[in-house]
Amino acid sequence: MSRYIINMVRADGSSGDNKPKADAGRILADRLAFQPVNIKQYKHSRIDQNWLIHSRIKHKLGPLHLTADDVVLVHYPIYTGAKFETYLLEYLQKHGVTTIALVHDLDSLRFNWSIFGDLQNEVNYLNGYDFVIAHNPKMTELLRQTGLTTKVVNLRIFDYLAKRNEVANSSQTKNQVTFAGNLNKAPFLINLQVHNPVKFELYGNIDDASQLNPSLHYHGSVSPTQLAKEMGRGFGLVWDGTSVNGVTGSVGNYLRYNNPYKLSAYLSADMPVIVWEKAAISDFVNRHQIGISVARIDDLTDVLSQLDDAKFQQMVANAQSIGAKVRNGDYLYAAVKQCLKPN
Repeated sequence: MSRYIINMVRADGSSGDNKPKADAGRILADRLAFQPVNIKQYKHSRIDQNWLIHSRIKHKLGPLHLTADDVVLVHYPIYTGAKFETYLLEYLQKHGVTTIALVHDLDSLRFNWSIFGDLQNEVNYLNGYDFVIAHNPKMTELLRQTGLTTKVVNLRIFDYLAKRNEVANSSQTKNQVTFAGNLNKAPFLINLQVHNPVKFELYGNIDDASQLNPSLHYHGSVSPTQLAKEMGRGFGLVWDGTSVNGVTGSVGNYLRYNNPYKLSAYLSADMPVIVWEKAAISDFVNRHQIGISVARIDDLTDVLSQLDDAKFQQMVANAQSIGAKVRNGDYLYAAVKQCLKPN
């Protein structure tokens, strides 16, 4: 039995994978002997959506001589167009391999569109796989309600491969909150003002830092190496949208079902987290006691003032335990192992 993972590379030869997909490839190769299959990705065009698609798929997969004993994992979506993804799945089905779809995003939930159209069409496509690895039980429930009939395994949270953070997270920094990433994609920051003793640390790109309230400490865009040195104190915040009074609109709806990769980044740095109480991931946070769920960011001052040192240190210890698993790739490993179990 052979195991393969489909990776897309751009026409110039560079990797088309982001960190979640790249990490998944490393985990599956190192721990479950999955072999990468790199297929060249082109911009959508009439020629690419017809004969060239078949040619590329056959050119890469034909020499593998796939059989019913083999397993192929496909990232979903791989952003090569609906025809490519459909033809790829049809090829795998024709050769009788066991197919696994690892869901990274459901674009019809976060953008109200996807390469397949709406959620119903996404589900119809995913039903062609033998297994679907969904983010969490909330996402699985939604997919089932929309008509998903194939076998589903819950990932629980994404892994995040990184070196262990050596920063000590003590109760002296329990009022410190970090938010890191592309700040232009976090418009709620423009409306955010915090009060002592809460300290808010921002890292990342933003077009106009002058819009930020002076109560926020903006450190600019820093290198991953420098950010790793700064991360690890206090809490990491997982939030989205335009409002500090909850998360609304399509981004709020998406948080009800997805696993934010930002949460895994904080946990990999052994940081407990602060999440929106209606986010799907809040169930995991509360169950493992690795942070706090709040309705509004404005609640932080009161919530943190009531958090005693012992409770914070327990959250840190729990976050360190989960963080070790995240850095080791344990969650994807367990999910794929479940797919590989004999029927």
